[in-house]
Amino acid sequence: MPSDVSIVGFDDSPSAAFWNPPLTTVRMDFVALGRACYAAARAQIWDEEMPVPDLPSPRLIVRQSTGPLPTST
Repeated sequence: MPSDVSIVGFDDSPSAAFWNPPLTTVRMDFVALGRACYAAARAQIWDEEMPVPDLPSPRLIVRQSTGPLPTST
């Protein structure tokens, strides 16, 4: 790995960096996502104007469990 297959996890747990090989993961700010969801739910419940969603973007944390596609000859 990663010459034959690439593996990507989700949530970027602290242990991902210590796997063999270290795991490439997607990191999401769940606190910010939760706040945005709460604001939308609160607006629905209280019949308020819906806020413009300020959703966090996920980040790709590249480690050694991924690599480029092999080139064909």
